Amino acid sequence: MIAVSIILAFIALLAFIWGLKNKQFLDKDAFLNLNDSEEALNDAITLENRKKQALKKRALFLDRDGVINVDFSYVYERLEFVDGIFDLCKYFYDKAYLIIVITNQSGIGRGYFTKEQMQEFHLRIQNEFKKHNIEIKEFFVCPHTPDDNCECRKPKPKMILDAIKKYDIDENNCVFVGDKISDVQAAFAANIENIYLFTKDKLEQKNCKIIDDFNKIIKDFNA
Repeated sequence: MIAVSIILAFIALLAFIWGLKNKQFLDKDAFLNLNDSEEALNDAITLENRKKQALKKRALFLDRDGVINVDFSYVYERLEFVDGIFDLCKYFYDKAYLIIVITNQSGIGRGYFTKEQMQEFHLRIQNEFKKHNIEIKEFFVCPHTPDDNCECRKPKPKMILDAIKKYDIDENNCVFVGDKISDVQAAFAANIENIYLFTKDKLEQKNCKIIDDFNKIIKDFNA
């Protein structure tokens, strides 16, 4: 910062000397003074920060069971998609949002299915999305049980934060859709701007908007 101040002072001095040699520029409003230089530098820094922010990606974060596929409890074989999920994802995918899944899968830790079986299930989901011209960028998975007290299981935000860091995502321009309070808590802790709780239950919940139809999200963004 000291170096920048020295440079600005030097520029101001040169401008002053040049002004003395060119009388037509002696008007007080024509001089480039130190404050003007600092203001110009601050404007340049602000513009550069805006450019960097504009380059950041946006994402539609989705819980898996109960949002993408019907939750039959510890799902790894039976695949049935939730009504409207393809329309929702296509809407945001066409607007250049990354589609990222954030899911707790304690069935692995409980021994109900293996990691390989889960991956096969995810491949089936991805293939169906591809048929609708949608790419799921990545599944972020916590395989632990609540008793493991891990750092990644929702409502902790680690999986979301890992995705934000990996893909250089602007959390202030993202959407998270979950069907449990733990989803809302994780998204809020990760500073996600737009959080939706997908449920048919009549609830009052802070930090999110409760919906029972994905089309309501699309309407919000078309408003």
